[in-house]
Amino acid sequence: MFNIFKVIGVSMFPKYRPNEYVVTFKTRSLKQDDVIVFKDNSENQVIKRIKAINEKGFIVKSDNKSYPSSLHDEIFALDKIDGKVIFKF
Repeated sequence: MFNIFKVIGVSMFPKYRPNEYVVTFKTRSLKQDDVIVFKDNSENQVIKRIKAINEKGFIVKSDNKSYPSSLHDEIFALDKIDGKVIFKF
């Protein structure tokens, strides 16, 4: 299934800029460094890069090194992933 999400914020700058849109595809074929949209623990949709992934969950990171995020050290369940980013416009 495909979905479209609007990029908000600068955590993934410069690759993904605020007000751009990304297309995601729901897949189980995910690996380190894939960019995904997922729901955080507050059910907000977030775009991040996978830092590590295994059968128990995943950890994310931002592309913008000057942007601190409280999400970086959390382990999220795989069912929180809305999709893998496959295109931006």
